[in-house]
Amino acid sequence: MTVKIYVEGGGDHNKTLDSQCRRGFSEFFRKAGLEGRMPRVVACGGRQQTYDAFRTAHANAEPGSLPVLLVDSETPVVENDPWVHVRLRPGDGWLPPEGATRDQLHLHSKYLLESTRRE
Repeated sequence: MTVKIYVEGGGDHNKTLDSQCRRGFSEFFRKAGLEGRMPRVVACGGRQQTYDAFRTAHANAEPGSLPVLLVDSETPVVENDPWVHVRLRPGDGWLPPEGATRDQLHLHSKYLLESTRRE
């Protein structure tokens, strides 16, 4: 199974920021114990661009590949289903692509990212 994680971050058309974002998330996943089965990190820039890239990847996914969306929660999460959170959040209104599961959307918090930068 090939996993590609579409992450919010990097810079729109800024190769340096994209590279730093990919490197930071790769280090995070390595420290989480995924070395040897690392997902591919795709830095997409802004929030909406990340969602759009994920939707395109999901629509065009080949057998044996799994696109995953990772974005900031932006607000406290009170819903049990992350797709409900992004559907109800003002400014998003996102619906899951047809066939997408709860496991294909992950929300991170500001604390998570800042704590990895301090190490």
